[in-house]
Order: sequence, then C-alpha cells, then structure tokens
Amino acid sequence: MGRERYKVKQLPIALIIIVAVLAFIAARALLTHFVCPSCGSNFRVGVLKYTFSAHVLNKRLVKCPNCGHAEMLSPVWGKGDENGKV
Repeated sequence: MGRERYKVKQLPIALIIIVAVLAFIAARALLTHFVCPSCGSNFRVGVLKYTFSAHVLNKRLVKCPNCGHAEMLSPVWGKGDENGKV
C-alpha cells in the first residue's frame, strides 16, 4: 500500500515537469528568429517545427521562406530587425 501512494504523489510532479519543459520550448521558439545568410531576411519557424527540427549544439536545420535556402542556423534572440519585422 505504501508504494501505491508513492506513485500517486509522483504523478503531479512529473506533470509539472512536463508542462514546464513544454512552456520553455514554446517560449524559446516564440522569442527567437533566424537570419538567412543567403538573402538576409529575418524569419521565424513555428513551435512544432522549432521543436522537431534537426538540431546540434544550438543550431537548427531551417529553411528560409523567402529564398528557400536550407542550413543549420543559430537562433537569434529578439524581435527582428530595427523595423520590428520578422
């Protein structure tokens, strides 16, 4: 009986951890953008694409929606260029 109560107490903690990780990923995806080295445009990717794209050492494989150039790029924190465009 002691083990059953222990498992029940672990469930809310695991749920809180999962929600916190998902919130961190979503916030990071929404607060970063990428700069295309080919055409120089600033662009964002969606949360799911950001989460599940191939990534290595803070670089993600993304494709520029403007010119179609695909490369491993580092995300840039901020809202975009000086005009606020992303």
